[in-house]
Amino acid sequence: MSWNKFQNDLIHGQVGEEIIGRFLLRNGHTHVNYYSLKSYDIRAINRAHNKVYYEVKTDMYEVYKGRTGNIFLEWRCSNKPSGLQTTSADWFVYYLPIDSEAWFAKPDTLRGLIKAGAFSPYYGAGDGERVFSYLLNRYEFRQHFFIHKIPTDLNNILMKK
Repeated sequence: MSWNKFQNDLIHGQVGEEIIGRFLLRNGHTHVNYYSLKSYDIRAINRAHNKVYYEVKTDMYEVYKGRTGNIFLEWRCSNKPSGLQTTSADWFVYYLPIDSEAWFAKPDTLRGLIKAGAFSPYYGAGDGERVFSYLLNRYEFRQHFFIHKIPTDLNNILMKK
């Protein structure tokens, strides 16, 4: 992977996290903090005054390459656990700027579906083809997600980058 592509992906990911953070603030969360850690990206306080942790993934592939209908779930990188396998977040958020949607799911739900063999394994993605992941057809498994529309003013922050 070229340095420029990595930097571009990193910027899109960080902007996606900011958009989801702003969305959370508009929907009753307070004290949104951004961390971009291996275990979670955002910590927020919900309406019940509890800390809630979010892992956010921003899908720019469909913006640049075309629609796939898939959600990409990273599992390992360089033969080390990563992505969904290592997050301790309460919520996994897959942000789809092309559709102005954020798909929220419990990580344990997705891990259970992986364990049950529900998703197709995918070898050789990103980071010099060192990523092992699963592809989830989002339309087939939409019942496992809470799908939220992202307001146009927030979505446009990323789409203009």
